[in-house]
Amino acid sequence: MSLNATFSPTNSTPPNTTWDFSPIYSLCTIFLTVIGNGFILFLYIRSSKLHGPFAVYVINLLIANMLCSLIQTPLDLYVRLIRHHSFPALFCSFHVYFNYALTTTIPVAHVLITLNRVWAIAAPLSYRRHHSYKMAAGICVGMWVFLNAYIVPCVVIDGVYYRTVFDNVHCTANQDWSYWVQGCRAMFYIGTEVIIVAVYPYFLYKWRQRCRIRGKITVVQSASESVKNAGEVSEQTAASRASARSFLVLTLLTANVVVCWTPMNVYFLSNRYIVNGEFYKFAKLIKLTFSAVDPLLFAIAIKDLREACRDLFQCSRL
Repeated sequence: MSLNATFSPTNSTPPNTTWDFSPIYSLCTIFLTVIGNGFILFLYIRSSKLHGPFAVYVINLLIANMLCSLIQTPLDLYVRLIRHHSFPALFCSFHVYFNYALTTTIPVAHVLITLNRVWAIAAPLSYRRHHSYKMAAGICVGMWVFLNAYIVPCVVIDGVYYRTVFDNVHCTANQDWSYWVQGCRAMFYIGTEVIIVAVYPYFLYKWRQRCRIRGKITVVQSASESVKNAGEVSEQTAASRASARSFLVLTLLTANVVVCWTPMNVYFLSNRYIVNGEFYKFAKLIKLTFSAVDPLLFAIAIKDLREACRDLFQCSRL
């Protein structure tokens, strides 16, 4: 998430930012995010038990978390901490681009995981039969293409026609042409949380329904039943069990979204009327924690991931 704040146009230089708690905490979250997401990514690549179409969405999120922490957050810290009368226009354009192109990938990647888990729960047989690596990869690549198709032209227009000396001092998008920024916030920050929270009750309903169905299905079929029916029941049983395991994944990720995204989205909705610098700092720090927590939640929710981690350390002892 961006660390940019709103500054008064009357200031000729950036505010005097020191190494207080906020930048130190940012550096800690960078370290934890890169190490945690990188380790989980390594396990997904190494362990064949974790391979599957759903893994593509998880890897997509892990990469988005790492890129944001490796590129966007350090750039933002540099802008806040290094004192310049004016940054180069090209540097500011790259900063504005990464500020929105990378931070928007994380919430959209979470939406993809949410919709994928809802499909797995609501229609497990359809999910197992039709979902594939090709579909998952196409959806994730399409996410990156769509976000860049929206953001790149806006950043170019902002830099060529609207950027002022004041904007280059603070390396921000021009406020006189901020409709695209408001669109980013509405669609990719606030809108994504609304989608994730709104579909969770339906997900929970379908999960309970699948649990009841699974309880009624017997694995052993009577001799009078046809092989075809036995195969269908066996497939339905496996699909029900697989979809039931999605409950913990989506529940933890949804809770993380609500806790870490809500303060910043409240700030976005209210800053036109009430500008609270202390609340912004709080929301900023909570949002920075989000990407560092994601890998821990995956490790808690996915048994095969924990087993892959255990196997890795057991092999290292030999």
